[in-house]
Amino acid sequence: MHHMRAERTTTVTGSGRCWHVLERGGSALCGKPLTGRPTLTLEAALEREDYCPRCMEKVAAAVGTSLAGVPTDAERGKRRA
Repeated sequence: MHHMRAERTTTVTGSGRCWHVLERGGSALCGKPLTGRPTLTLEAALEREDYCPRCMEKVAAAVGTSLAGVPTDAERGKRRA
């Protein structure tokens, strides 16, 4: 299981957060060095949130590998009777 951490970002439309997936050592899967943890405020609840595409690609590849050989209905989350 991996953990995620948000990093504060600034865009043309304002501030936001970008979520990264962390390795066991605490570094981001994408290799980007992360800054200090952002503090969450009531205003931050309305900020734009994105997910790091490079981190998500690595997670998708890991999940795809772990599903190799699993029956197709199980891949789609269906239960078997």
